[in-house]
Amino acid sequence: MKTPCIIAGDINIDFVKYGVHHETADYVNNYLVNNFVTMIIMPSRVTANTATMIDHMYYYEGCNSKKKI
Repeated sequence: MKTPCIIAGDINIDFVKYGVHHETADYVNNYLVNNFVTMIIMPSRVTANTATMIDHMYYYEGCNSKKKI
């Protein structure tokens, strides 16, 4: 894919469970393998007893970037 892309959603998959829930890890890894970067890295819902990361936003820069490596 050459075009930059943003994927965003309020999805009930909690990133906080990445290390203990196989399906969550698979979901996140599918984005990473395809060069998408997660833009939200902190819990987006916090209460006195819990914290969850269910807001998702991914960015793909695309192949037409003018950035020099």
